[in-house]
Amino acid sequence: MSSVRIINGTYRGSTIINTVFELVSGYQTGARGGYITVRNAGHFPKFADTIRVRVDSIEDIEYTTPMTDNTIKMPTPAAAPAETDEQAIDRIRERFDILHEMTKACVSGDIRAMIVSGPPGVGKSFGV
Repeated sequence: MSSVRIINGTYRGSTIINTVFELVSGYQTGARGGYITVRNAGHFPKFADTIRVRVDSIEDIEYTTPMTDNTIKMPTPAAAPAETDEQAIDRIRERFDILHEMTKACVSGDIRAMIVSGPPGVGKSFGV
């Protein structure tokens, strides 16, 4: 069986820091965030044999023994596609062209309202 060190996590309000558990299933994401399922092994005597420890991200987990084929592997991050400067300029220009078209439609009454959001300093107010 594989072991896992939880660097920073919580279980039922109790903080777990730098503690080794026997791995049941690897990192997963649920409705309340990320978690990992481990064997309790007496860490929390009043609770079940297997527990789900909530962790903020996969970086809060460190596998301490080699994983076997019957365990869930850590997800590998997807590589970002390379984008040239020209492609980035075209993508940005297309977005601002859409902003201009939507502004014209709002002024002419074709649409009733428009919400423009984004980080400060990118030209939202200037474009509108």
